[in-house]
Amino acid sequence: MTRVQPPDWRGYHRRIDEQMLAEIIRPLRDSVQVFACGPTLLVESVADHLVHLGIAASHIRTERFGPSGETKGT
Repeated sequence: MTRVQPPDWRGYHRRIDEQMLAEIIRPLRDSVQVFACGPTLLVESVADHLVHLGIAASHIRTERFGPSGETKGT
């Protein structure tokens, strides 16, 4: 929700950052399980922030999408 939010939106309205993740995981600290899906740079950033915040890598699942770097032959 970085561009336009619905009129009644009360959530975050910025890009995902470490402070946001810390606020979200605080109440879940002992049982947090994370699934991050999106473009590679977003997913890597989220995963790095979570690890820095002390979340075990085994509690973080990721899925990336976007250009694969492959080209089709003719």
